[in-house]
Amino acid sequence: MVAMFFVLYVLLPASCLIGVRKRRPSDSLDHDLSTELRGLGMLLIVVAHAVKTTVNNVSFFFYASAILGVGVCFLLSGYGLFKSMSLKTNYLDHFLETKFFRILIPFILLFLVSHIFEWIFEGKLELRNILVNFVTLRFKGSLLWYLKIQLLLYIFFYLSFRLLSDFKAFLAVFVLTIIYIIISSCCGLTSYWYNTCIFFPVGILLAKYDHIVLPV
Repeated sequence: MVAMFFVLYVLLPASCLIGVRKRRPSDSLDHDLSTELRGLGMLLIVVAHAVKTTVNNVSFFFYASAILGVGVCFLLSGYGLFKSMSLKTNYLDHFLETKFFRILIPFILLFLVSHIFEWIFEGKLELRNILVNFVTLRFKGSLLWYLKIQLLLYIFFYLSFRLLSDFKAFLAVFVLTIIYIIISSCCGLTSYWYNTCIFFPVGILLAKYDHIVLPV
């Protein structure tokens, strides 16, 4: 137990300091800073999950840190997509193919590796379960809910900005996200399926008005 807390609260935070560099005030939310913030969000998620699997009673602090970490990732996703679309011509032409392949190819590779190891160490493979897990994009023992929501938000973004323009497209993403939240809640899904995805349209709005919100 002492070793676990030493790793979580001493080694991991200390390792984050290795890549810290002094930033100019004009950097704003550039690619490097957004990458660092995304890494911080992922670290919060990892710590929260590590504590959850090793400590029986998880405090509200760790639960909140996981929500914050996922929210940061969704916010930066929306921010980055809008900024990329603003800077690149024909950005949406192959948007879905590119985004889906970036997510699905690592999933397929990890899926195959995990089942190879399952076959090596457990000596059995259940074909039906493998097919169901593959089609529903999940691993054994993991729903991969973040991956599925991210893909859905990509679809919302693509359809909205392909069919509409500027602020109307943002409103469409926002409304679609709210509809998803309402449906998920009414269907009885666990709150982590929908309690942070609202940060995605917030990130889009932040990217659109970052010259007003963020310091230059």
